[in-house]
Order: sequence, then structure tokens, then C-alpha cells
Amino acid sequence: MISFQGVALSAEELESILQIERIKCDKLAERESKGNGTCKTIWDGILCWPSAYSNQVLTQQCPSYIAGFDHLLTLNQVKSFIHYYRAYEVILSRPEEDI
Repeated sequence: MISFQGVALSAEELESILQIERIKCDKLAERESKGNGTCKTIWDGILCWPSAYSNQVLTQQCPSYIAGFDHLLTLNQVKSFIHYYRAYEVILSRPEEDI
């Protein structure tokens, strides 16, 4: 079952939420200044990751709009996703327990 804030969602509703989140992320990326040794804001298909400096670690809470994350949190105590940035590229995104 897919849920958002405790409400069951259809696949189409989830797709709508993801599309809205992607648009918000794209708008954020458009407003950023480029360069200065930073990685740009990116949408990874699930979360919007803000710009960061090279080798900076960013942490976010698991999104409430994707089914299964609550279950994973319970089973694995995974609290957040981490993105690593090196130079100008994202090199990995995974639960912090795997590190």
C-alpha cells in the first residue's frame, strides 16, 4: 500500500506528488548561482538534494510520500539518506547504515 501522511494513495496520486516535488526542485535549482566549487541541486527521482560543496555530506529524512520507508525505518533504524559529493558529481546515495 502506498500512503502519504497516513492516507492510502493510488500509483497515479503518488506520481502526481513526485512530479510536484520534482518541479519544486527544478525551480530551486534554477534560482541557484552556478560554480564556486559546488554541486548543483538535483532531483534523484525521490528527493531534492540542495547544492553542496565538494565532499560535503548532506542528510535528509526519508520522504513520507514513498511507501515502504516507514517499514524500512522500523526494520533497519534507517533515519535518513546521505548523498556524497566529490568534485562536481554525485557519487552515491544510500541509507546511512550501509556506510
